[in-house]
Amino acid sequence: VDPNTIDFKVAGGSSHQFDIDMEPFTAPDQTQYSNFYFSGHIIHYRSPANANDAMMDVIISPNKNIYFNRSNPICSNPIIKIKNAGSDSLTDLMITYGMQGAQHFNYYWHGHLAFNESAELQLPYTFLNATSSSSVFEAWTSWPNSQPDANTVNDTLRTEAVIPPTYDSV
Repeated sequence: VDPNTIDFKVAGGSSHQFDIDMEPFTAPDQTQYSNFYFSGHIIHYRSPANANDAMMDVIISPNKNIYFNRSNPICSNPIIKIKNAGSDSLTDLMITYGMQGAQHFNYYWHGHLAFNESAELQLPYTFLNATSSSSVFEAWTSWPNSQPDANTVNDTLRTEAVIPPTYDSV
C-alpha cells in the first residue's frame, strides 16, 4: 500500500487533533487478527530563503518507476508536477523538456501558485520515439516570474522512460 501524504498549514502554538475512522473488522475465526500501522511526521519549515524559486517536483510520464505504471508508457504529452519553493507567488515559468540527446521543447506556463503549492501539467504534444539515442527523459524549470531562479539545484529531473516501439506503416 502506498502511503497517503496530507499537507496542511498550522499556526505556531496551536493544538491539533487527528481523527482516523476505519471500518470494523471481524475475523472469521479467533485464530486470525488484523492490524494497521500508522506513522506521522511533522516537518517545520522556516520562511523561504528565496523570492523566486520554482522546482521540478516529479515527472509522472514518461517514467519507468513502478509507482507511475498506470500513466506509462506514453508516446506524447509528458506529465510533470511543478512546485513553488519561493516566497513570491509563482505566476509564470519556462519549462524545457525532451529526450536526452534529442531536440528539446519549451513550454511557457502561466498560473498562480503560492509558496509550497504545486500543479500537475500536461506538456504539449511531442512524439517520443525509439529513434532517440537515449531513453532518458529530462525536464527543467527556469525563469520563475520572468526572473533568474534563485536556487537552480531543484530545477532539473531526469527519468528512465519506456519508449513504445515504432512500426513501419503498412
